Amino acid sequence: MKKYRKFSRTSWCIRTIINCVLIVSLIPVYYISVGRPPLSPKQQFRRMEKAAMVGPAKILGTISLDEYEGYNADRLLLATSEEGVTLFAYDKKKPDYYSRLIYREKQGDITVLAYGDGGYTSRGYAEVPIIVFDDFPDAVRAEMKIDLHTPTYFEQKWSEQYSLSAEREHEGYFLFTLKIGNGITLSNVDKALDLLAELSSGHGYRDEAIPVTVWFYDEDGNMIYERSVVIRSIAGEAHS
Repeated sequence: MKKYRKFSRTSWCIRTIINCVLIVSLIPVYYISVGRPPLSPKQQFRRMEKAAMVGPAKILGTISLDEYEGYNADRLLLATSEEGVTLFAYDKKKPDYYSRLIYREKQGDITVLAYGDGGYTSRGYAEVPIIVFDDFPDAVRAEMKIDLHTPTYFEQKWSEQYSLSAEREHEGYFLFTLKIGNGITLSNVDKALDLLAELSSGHGYRDEAIPVTVWFYDEDGNMIYERSVVIRSIAGEAHS
């Protein structure tokens, strides 16, 4: 009887081990069968980098878009490589449901990009993150002048110059926030903001351009660098 009980316990242990091995071996099969969804935003980012044939870039940080009303994404990952810079917008809970990758070649020692989802007119205001990727680690503060305008083909002409400032919070970039609107319809202003986002993503007409000047300051408040760049589409850069 004791031998039977001992044999039963041994058989039960063996069956348990076999079942666990089978369950573990089926996990990859299930993962493949459901389309190999990304296990993390970083994995989705690397997949989209590979699909775009860029990278792998160094991740500098992540910006929360929760404070920027009206965006489809709630996070914006920033990355850089020797050749270019990348914005990766995603939903932190479902990175495979909504994600978008923007890659642009560097414009020297600074590159300026804005991220926007549009729809500013319906909201009556806008908060737009503008990122300045830079190669100046000794700069702790920066100021920006940006000239916004409606597209050249748009009948209603509008232009305005904005001055912004930002403190260094992360290595490799400064985050500026452009705020426009007071609850009323922005009308033609949103066309200018759409143009800014469109050119930053690389799309748009080649003749469109948005000039930007950035001043960099050290910890003693001294201005140490000044750079002027132009945000253009990929087609515009090719013909500049």
